[in-house]
Amino acid sequence: MTFTNIKEAVAGGFKVEVTKFDHRPFHILPNDGAQFGGFEKNIERYEAVHKVTFPVKKLFLIIPKKLYCPPDLAEFNKNDKNLPYMEVCSSLEDVEKNVAGVNRKYRSSIYKIYQNHTDPVYIAAECATPLHTLQKVKERRAEYKELANADFEEIVDDFCKMLQSITDNSKNCYNKIELVYYDVPSYFPATHAIECGVEENLNQFIKFANPEIVRPYPKACPRKLIKNSRKKGKTRILTDTPEKRLIELAEQETQTKNNAKRERQEKRREAVGGRRRRRRLAPPLLRCDFFLDPVIRI
Repeated sequence: MTFTNIKEAVAGGFKVEVTKFDHRPFHILPNDGAQFGGFEKNIERYEAVHKVTFPVKKLFLIIPKKLYCPPDLAEFNKNDKNLPYMEVCSSLEDVEKNVAGVNRKYRSSIYKIYQNHTDPVYIAAECATPLHTLQKVKERRAEYKELANADFEEIVDDFCKMLQSITDNSKNCYNKIELVYYDVPSYFPATHAIECGVEENLNQFIKFANPEIVRPYPKACPRKLIKNSRKKGKTRILTDTPEKRLIELAEQETQTKNNAKRERQEKRREAVGGRRRRRRLAPPLLRCDFFLDPVIRI
């Protein structure tokens, strides 16, 4: 079996898990118009019962780079209690749905984050279950020669892109799920260090619930900074990121507006200049009549 076939076999089975996982958000997020009022309504009921507040009423989906998905996200806490840490709380109300003749129950976990001895921040978070399945496959790859050369990181990247596409194109999931990509260097809970992306270090867990800082995966690499010391006339250095395309579109739009504005100004100058020339080139006979006729003079 070639490497391509191995990749297709592992990725194919993983896509089945993604498809199974894909059904879960469709059951716990949207309003069914009957008994279940939706994920946000479920959080509001939790707030009313427990007298707490959720700064962001979304489902945070954790995607560990090393595939380690602990049963309790509190295992990501560091040993230093002076640092922010998280604790598990009671779950949201169960969502019961009949799926393929089976009465299923879906439950979402709630965590609270402590920082600097202030009031905790409440969020709804969970790990992506297909990654847990992929980790089990990775642990047993020594038993199967076909899995020895499988690129699991590439499979995770494909999973993240596929999941991001599903959430963006679904009306039920759009703007209701935040994908958080984490780099967990070690499998041992005592040495877990959570990092967002590759460069940002989440030393403060409070950033975990800030929608302005938490970015969905795949996260584009930051473009190169333009220093003030660079000489004029040099082109700006940009990486192949969405920012580059947005900047190009913004520059094109600005240039189009400036061209239209310049054309309007030129037309206005021509119109004003034409009126002045007509005044200067008025027939001299009319000017003579104006000064000589006593009726006009009065």
